[in-house]
Amino acid sequence: MAKDWLKENKYQYVEVLLDDDSERQAFYDNHKIASRTVPQVFNNNRLIGGYTELIMSELSVRFDMLQEDF
Repeated sequence: MAKDWLKENKYQYVEVLLDDDSERQAFYDNHKIASRTVPQVFNNNRLIGGYTELIMSELSVRFDMLQEDF
């Protein structure tokens, strides 16, 4: 769902496939990710979270932009 949403909203993204268990564990450890669910979305090397957090972060950006218009 995250990839579909990013495509629909014309965001570019890089998908990192972590099919190997040791690669996945190393990635989570290196990025200090406690969650073991997918997806884990980053923006400018900052962890946003999963799909729900991705949508919420986009809504908060849009909401802030709307507030600036008043």
